[in-house]
Amino acid sequence: MRAELIYTCEECGAEFARKNRPAAPILCKRCRDRAWERRRRAREREKRKPGISKLAQVAADARAHGMTYGQWVAEMHERGKRGDGM
Repeated sequence: MRAELIYTCEECGAEFARKNRPAAPILCKRCRDRAWERRRRAREREKRKPGISKLAQVAADARAHGMTYGQWVAEMHERGKRGDGM
């Protein structure tokens, strides 16, 4: 049987006992729960982050070629590249 060892939390400095030395950062239960919650919220925030819309992408392409949105769309129609799947 392993003896319980005293560790000091890397975030808050609280001392606690544990039998096994963790491979991860040494955190007390409260700080471990907070870190887990921060990671969970960051993942959810990343999922909610909107991507660039198709309309905004077309406008960006037009600006990159020195044209307005209307000029770009008109030129794409002349070339037959409508972009609407037809």
